[in-house]
Amino acid sequence: MPIAMSPARSVILILSLGAILSLNGCHSIRRVQPNIFVFLIDALRADRLDQEIGGKPLAPFLHSLRAQSINFERAYAAAPWTMPSLASLWTARYPSQHQVQSFHAVLPASEVTLAEQLKQAGYRTGAFDSNILVNPAAGFAQGFDFYGVWAPATAEETKRIGKTRAPLLHQKLGAWLDKNATVTQTAAASESNPTPLFVYMHYLETHVPFTPPRERVERILDARPNAAEKRAALDGIGWNLLAVPRDQTGIWQSLLEDLYDAEVATIDADLEGLFKELQRRHLLDNAIVVVTSDHGEGWGENAFYGHGRALYEPVIRVPLFFWGTDLAPQSVQTRVSLVDVAPTLLELANASALPEARGRSLTALFRADRYAGWRAQVKRWFGANPTQMWSPIYAELGRDPKGPLGPNLHTCAWIDGDSKIIETSAHGILAFDLSIDPEEKQPLPVTAESVQRQIQAMQRFSDSLSTPIGPDTTRTIDPKVREQMRALDYGDSD
Repeated sequence: MPIAMSPARSVILILSLGAILSLNGCHSIRRVQPNIFVFLIDALRADRLDQEIGGKPLAPFLHSLRAQSINFERAYAAAPWTMPSLASLWTARYPSQHQVQSFHAVLPASEVTLAEQLKQAGYRTGAFDSNILVNPAAGFAQGFDFYGVWAPATAEETKRIGKTRAPLLHQKLGAWLDKNATVTQTAAASESNPTPLFVYMHYLETHVPFTPPRERVERILDARPNAAEKRAALDGIGWNLLAVPRDQTGIWQSLLEDLYDAEVATIDADLEGLFKELQRRHLLDNAIVVVTSDHGEGWGENAFYGHGRALYEPVIRVPLFFWGTDLAPQSVQTRVSLVDVAPTLLELANASALPEARGRSLTALFRADRYAGWRAQVKRWFGANPTQMWSPIYAELGRDPKGPLGPNLHTCAWIDGDSKIIETSAHGILAFDLSIDPEEKQPLPVTAESVQRQIQAMQRFSDSLSTPIGPDTTRTIDPKVREQMRALDYGDSD
């Protein structure tokens, strides 16, 4: 039975765990630095890797890879859209700290990133990105030796050729590897190779516009109802969905899911090909691969579609798993955040920790042998298994009700155990018990004592994030970039 604990005591526990983990972090986990690959699939819902088509996995490669990995089944983004979420992934800090909360924002140079720490530790770093939002002008190239962004130049070009897809990114990666991975990086060979690799891949397949190969869509339609009606509707739009349909009723709701799933199947096949190529190059002989997303996608749950304006579960839940030659497969039920990813990778790479991180290394949740001592200490001090007390989870959109992707419905969200609190932009409160109401359909009475305690804990946590490291940094968006953003259904990009 989970142990009940007050929010104040939870905060004390978090600080205590942080001190213990810092002490444990002084000891080396790996003798040889692994290559690190982060595959981020933009807007991938957490539930799609469990989806089946005709009795078989929709994404058979990722489904299989996840089974061979440390799978965090309840992982959350720190924000429900790309720029703040990715900044939090790299810095292990929340949006109100790194201040990337608008299209015009720039990740301040004072923020220290995962890539910077790995580069300092001797890594060669490269990023291959198809989302124009996270470009060098926005500060996302910090720490990367190479940072490439490939995107259609105009909305018209997107209609004609579609968005940048994985094969082009993989072609660019291959050329970079030819120049930068000159030594066969097996565990033995890398003893004498001073240059491990950190590679970041940002895929846009599961983000609008949905332009999957027609044969992928046909396979999905053949396995689902109303195929003839759907084909007729797709004939009318050229078999591409360039934006989330404003009319989400009837056939369009179903088609939205069909085209999205076709994109999931497409990126799955492309990643399988990349994995085989990396194996051929021996780059996975001593490696860690992280698969995740920057946010999810709403499909009408709570009458919300898309992302970027709400903090409901389908929008902030993301897939997260770590595959590695030295990582034993297991499933972790503890709720974790993407702010925990960078501290975890730095510990596994024997690199220096981020100086102002709010995230925590997740190694304590899957390295039972190494952390047996502190687990016993925490259980003795607090009467609980520490994996039960890893939350709270915090995600935020900011206080400005006029969000970059339209009016924000929510300001911030807090999850402590199974208790979830959402603060709305109208200064209201939504409270849910996710253990009995995972779809967030039955709000709890806000006046309940337990809800009031969580509201106060959320406010204290939010207040603790109020002091950023450096000044707010903004930029003027280039007109060409604005056009590319419109092609991704980012409206007028104001």
